[in-house]
Amino acid sequence: MTPEEYEAMHRAQSSLWWYRGMKLITRAFLDRYYRPGSALKILDAGCGTGASLDLLAAYGDVVGVDYSPVALRFCRGLAGVRFVQGTVNGLPFGPGLFDLVVSFDVICCLGVDDQSALS
Repeated sequence: MTPEEYEAMHRAQSSLWWYRGMKLITRAFLDRYYRPGSALKILDAGCGTGASLDLLAAYGDVVGVDYSPVALRFCRGLAGVRFVQGTVNGLPFGPGLFDLVVSFDVICCLGVDDQSALS
């Protein structure tokens, strides 16, 4: 993606129906199993410009991973979130480090090996 596309994505994530709907669905799912403040360790693999990070941070400490330094710049400053530049094809974490792993709109992208990303 180009820097301009990341900029457009970041602007859209607070109001576009897609992002709003994904947050509602994600919150409903999370609330079935957890409560805000649950102190979970959460990985957002392919966090992009951070559309879901504020919601996830309500449930615990979040690590956002994205391959794009441009995308990660839009995420800076979110409380309870730290960032790592990396790829979902080879995440730089060992097994069992996270209680919850999410990956929104990533595995369908070109260049993502679904078997590697899911392992």
